[in-house]
Amino acid sequence: MGRPADSAGESPNPDAERPDARSEEQEVAAGRTAATPFFALGGVAFLIACVVAVLIAVVVLAMYLA
Repeated sequence: MGRPADSAGESPNPDAERPDARSEEQEVAAGRTAATPFFALGGVAFLIACVVAVLIAVVVLAMYLA
């Protein structure tokens, strides 16, 4: 009489089976990118490394000129 029940193996939302259900375009449109907090930490680590390199260069130059 009524609709047959869904089979047990089928999920109502086919996108739910994929771990990355949203496309990259949808993430960008929502204001979120694929960048993770680790990506941001990598950027901060790079900036710190650059600052340390400049400080070392200044110290070496100061010792050379002294």
